[in-house]
Amino acid sequence: MKDHPDKPPQTTGSSADSDAVADPKADLKANPKLARAAQLMAELNAAAGRDDGPPPAPLYPLQPLQDVALARGRVHEFTGAARRTLAALAVGAAQPEGPVIWFRPAWRSDGFYPYGLATLMQDPSALIIAKCKRPVDVLWSMEESLRSGCIALVIGRRGATRPRPWG
Repeated sequence: MKDHPDKPPQTTGSSADSDAVADPKADLKANPKLARAAQLMAELNAAAGRDDGPPPAPLYPLQPLQDVALARGRVHEFTGAARRTLAALAVGAAQPEGPVIWFRPAWRSDGFYPYGLATLMQDPSALIIAKCKRPVDVLWSMEESLRSGCIALVIGRRGATRPRPWG
């Protein structure tokens, strides 16, 4: 039997074979939560100026100070009395490129003074500060933030162990 030119060709397979190709737009229409997630991802990509994945990393180093250059895509450790000040200057240098997250232990009593940060960075209110319950959460959160590819700089407080109770 010949197929009619105006009709689509008929297949002789089972109905399971014809359903093998799924329409992704039909899935979005059927599931409103999935449609909302797709919309949010499209908005985030548009806001970041991306169409096909994360942008390539800039080749130039991050310069928090005139004589200090930090290589991109590397881990840097700041020690000494001015370690938080240098980290805040690095935040200020990275803020124009995207969001910055600073992970800190929740059990530490030292905090940030926003008016003091205003002299070190362009927009202290844009800094995302996250408190982590366990030391391993700081490292895990830093790893996941870097893996996302949408964070300009990730800072974490290292070496802070939870105080042990007396007794």
